Amino acid sequence: MKEGILEVISSLGSVSFEQYKKMFDELYRSLVIKEEKYKYIPHQFLYWLDCLGHCEIDYDKKQIYVSPPAFILLPNLGVRKLLLIGARTPYLLTEILNRSEYYKENISVTIDKQRYKGIPFPEVVTIEGLDMSRLIEFSQDIKVPIVGDMPTCWQLVNISANLEDYIDSLRFTIRADLNWKRRIFDLEKLYFYDKNLSSSSEMIEYTEKYTYRKIYYWVEEDKMTKVDRDWGRYLALFKGNKKIILYDKKRNILGIVNTARLPKILARGVSLCSGMIPDEIKLDKDYNDIPRDTILLLYRGVTQNIANIVSNKLNQDLVPITFNEKGDI
Repeated sequence: MKEGILEVISSLGSVSFEQYKKMFDELYRSLVIKEEKYKYIPHQFLYWLDCLGHCEIDYDKKQIYVSPPAFILLPNLGVRKLLLIGARTPYLLTEILNRSEYYKENISVTIDKQRYKGIPFPEVVTIEGLDMSRLIEFSQDIKVPIVGDMPTCWQLVNISANLEDYIDSLRFTIRADLNWKRRIFDLEKLYFYDKNLSSSSEMIEYTEKYTYRKIYYWVEEDKMTKVDRDWGRYLALFKGNKKIILYDKKRNILGIVNTARLPKILARGVSLCSGMIPDEIKLDKDYNDIPRDTILLLYRGVTQNIANIVSNKLNQDLVPITFNEKGDI
């Protein structure tokens, strides 16, 4: 079994951003022909490793830490279903398959391959069984613990902050427009756009002149406050009364606008409903407050309760939608 980037990071325990980029290029650069398509892939690949619980990212220290291997519960009715997250080695996957033969009367192991932009992504490894005691016995046998006694996705979306609390935590200062390159989060286009201020209340992305670091501010009349990019976008959407979270209750699919991603804990929560990278589709028509040609992220396995919690946390309403088997409208 060929080692991927997660296996390499697992063998080291932690790597710097610079080390990660070098290793990623060595492993995958040849798989993407066009440079403009490859440019953002290493960063996005890391984003999904984080969302799926495989690693933790320290942006201040520019360091990536692999998470310890663990099983977590998925929100599955009837049959209990575990998902493998964290550090991974070829030996561990081989051990899971070999030891599962001993438990084959009680559990089943599934390993599903997945790819991101044509690049192999860590497989989705799940263990199913009716008897929780046998699943616990199996996890002890291979020395990979089961974390928690309820689905991790449920715990994460419940402990996440909500938009009202986030707004209350903001501390405003007198407004002072910075002499840096800036873009405005456009509520019609749903992405940051080079344009002049058109409203008394808007979210601004500034780019520092020498470091090129992005800084985000929310401005209201004559005052301003620094905001997190993800929470700031949903603050802007709330103030603009835009409803952009889609939900297909028949297929348990949550649709999130790619340029208005969920805050970190909520993003990890919905990702760990299935353990899969969300599919991406482009809308071929306007839908509610979402314009045509917008890219949607489709999170699968998201139950109605979890979808409701996520939308409530962000002061959004779930917009009903029906996707076909391919994920299109």
